[in-house]
Amino acid sequence: MSPKLVISVWNCYFGNNKNGICFICNKKIKAGKNGFVCKPNISYSKGGTDTIENLRPVCDKDVGNKNLDDYVKNKKKSNQKKII
Repeated sequence: MSPKLVISVWNCYFGNNKNGICFICNKKIKAGKNGFVCKPNISYSKGGTDTIENLRPVCDKDVGNKNLDDYVKNKKKSNQKKII
């Protein structure tokens, strides 16, 4: 993924702001090299592509080959099990 595409993804969701919100955990993320990663909403293994429309800025790097929506649902379920 090119740096230009990563910047374009950030600008699409957060504009010129230096801070944004992770699409997975809602934590604050920062613009810049170490502040976030781009992950596909529809995973590459399921036909997703490197396009602004499919990429989301996130802090979590362990999504693997899951769709972001599926990952978020599974993460919420596992967090609920820990609480119970």
